[in-house]
Amino acid sequence: MTMRRALIQAEPDVIGPATIASDDARCAELLVQFLRLQRLSDAAYARVPGIEAAPREGVSARREALAARAEALDWKIDANVRALTLHQASSWRAVALKLIAWRRYSAWGRPPGFIDADQMLAFSAYCDALRLGDLAMMDRDDDKAVWASIAGVGAS
Repeated sequence: MTMRRALIQAEPDVIGPATIASDDARCAELLVQFLRLQRLSDAAYARVPGIEAAPREGVSARREALAARAEALDWKIDANVRALTLHQASSWRAVALKLIAWRRYSAWGRPPGFIDADQMLAFSAYCDALRLGDLAMMDRDDDKAVWASIAGVGAS
């Protein structure tokens, strides 16, 4: 597993079952767990001293230990994403919850507003699912920038 992040993107401090109430409790539980693990991973990577600090005595070993802990969280995230992927949604709202996880995962460590061409249709479905599932409050702050990027606003 590689270190995925070039940027640290913070998630809201409190996201819980009340925020993402669903008729599919397992799907909601997996999404809450995913978001919590993602925040923990970001915080763990933020504690890893930079490469420039490595030459100092003891920093290299400490850096290795902190990096190993952060990477272990990434493995837990991967297991969570796999469980969410294998879970069959029982409603359209649960589909929206899965798309929220997709969006958080696909945007993780990328510049705000960035999206790959092969993800545009999935992004559009994610936005539709949030709107139709009455989950618009779960959008990302940079979703509007993604729409602008797709529409070519600011493109040369």
